[in-house]
Amino acid sequence: MEQIQKVAGGKSIVRRSEEEIQRFLNEQEQSGLTVKEYCEMYDIVEQTFYGWVNRYRSKGVMD
Repeated sequence: MEQIQKVAGGKSIVRRSEEEIQRFLNEQEQSGLTVKEYCEMYDIVEQTFYGWVNRYRSKGVMD
């Protein structure tokens, strides 16, 4: 479940659960979309998405 925090300048930080992040990673891989297209579709910062990929690959969650 995502949690949204407001920070200075009116921007928001969205905190996502591990399960939600894994779902995004799996869905993108199966979608046939590029990471850029997928991130635009779900309003995810591309750099954040790649951070998730690196984190979960190092944990051995994704292969």
